[in-house]
Amino acid sequence: MKDCETYRPLLMGLLDGELDPATAAETNRHLIHCAACREEYETLRVSCQALERASFREPTDEALTALWRSPYSRAARMASWVLALGGWLALVLFGLVEFLRDGKVDLWPKLAIAAMVLGSLSLLALVVRERLHTYKSDPYNEVDR
Repeated sequence: MKDCETYRPLLMGLLDGELDPATAAETNRHLIHCAACREEYETLRVSCQALERASFREPTDEALTALWRSPYSRAARMASWVLALGGWLALVLFGLVEFLRDGKVDLWPKLAIAAMVLGSLSLLALVVRERLHTYKSDPYNEVDR
């Protein structure tokens, strides 16, 4: 069944018309002689036809806006932010403590890395504080963008 291993990955390409003429002809010749591959090809063809007949309704803009503004959506976004920032902070603090406890590293690199981490954390805090302050006093807060 080595031929089947060669031709099975080509069946979807044959259905979609993506194979070059020579490869399509070889695959069709294999399907004539191999009942197992022909059965799989027919199953794929039926599935593709069913998917083509399926229709999907797009949600309206109002429904998407209502979903975005729902309390659950806001809570999920806030929980995601808290988890992401909390995880990042815990990982940085763990790495910093382990780095500072290591007796093999000189004091200067430890101080330099500690300064970089503390500087990054203070910048993050300043940006979050500024964003919250701007959000509270934004006159265009209720305008849809």
